[in-house]
Amino acid sequence: MELRKMRKTFSMGDLHPSSKNTRSYTLDKEKALQKKSEACKRQHLMYELKSGKNFVVEMSTGAYEIIKKEIHEILYNSEECKSYSVVQKQDGVENAGLTVDSCYRVYNKKQNGQVGTMLKFTINLYHTSCSMNVNGKRVDLFINDIFDGLCEKVKKGYNEIELLNQSIESYLSQMKNYTSKVIQKSITNKEIHPENDQAAQFKNMNNSQTKNFNRQILDTQYIESDKNICTRL
Repeated sequence: MELRKMRKTFSMGDLHPSSKNTRSYTLDKEKALQKKSEACKRQHLMYELKSGKNFVVEMSTGAYEIIKKEIHEILYNSEECKSYSVVQKQDGVENAGLTVDSCYRVYNKKQNGQVGTMLKFTINLYHTSCSMNVNGKRVDLFINDIFDGLCEKVKKGYNEIELLNQSIESYLSQMKNYTSKVIQKSITNKEIHPENDQAAQFKNMNNSQTKNFNRQILDTQYIESDKNICTRL
C-alpha cells in the first residue's frame, strides 16, 4: 500500500453508542436490490486515493458485508485500538427505517480519556452501493493500519466470498421473481374478482417480504472465509 509516511501506532479508546440521523427520503427498494445484485459481479476490492485525501473503495456485495463487519469489530473490540483515540458512530436511516449508511469518526483522545478536537479520519460506509469513502488529515493511518489488514482478510477468503456473492445474487433473483409473480397474480385476481380482497392480501404479503428482506441485506453481517483480489480502480 501507499502513504507510509507519518505512520504511527493506531489505537482507539472509549466508544460511544451509535446515534441516528434521519435521511429525508424513502429508499427505492427495487433499485437498491438491483444495485446489490449487480455488485455481486464486481471484483471484490477496487480502490483509489483521490484528490483531497479521499480514499474511495468499491466492493462486491459479499466483500462489502465482510469488510463492514470487520471495520466495526476493529473499531469497537480491538484491544490494540483503545489507547489514544475515540470513535463516534452515526447511522443514516431513511424514512421507512432502513439503515442506508454508517459513519465512523475517529478523534484523538485526551490524557483524561475525553474526546479531543482533532478529527483523524472519517469512514463512510454506503450500504446500498457497497462502497466506502475515507477522508481526513490522517487517512494514511486508516490505509496503513486498517485497510492493509482488510485486504489480506478478503484475499484469504476469496473462494468463500465468491460463493457468498452467488448465494446473494440467487436469493435476490428469487425475491425479484417472487415479487413479479405476486404482483401479477394480484392484478389478475383483481380483474377477475374485483370484489375479492385477495389482491390486497397479496400486496400486503409482498410489502412485508420486501421490507424484511431489505433489512436483512442492509444489516446482515457475514463470516469471512484464496486469491489476489486487491485491484486499483
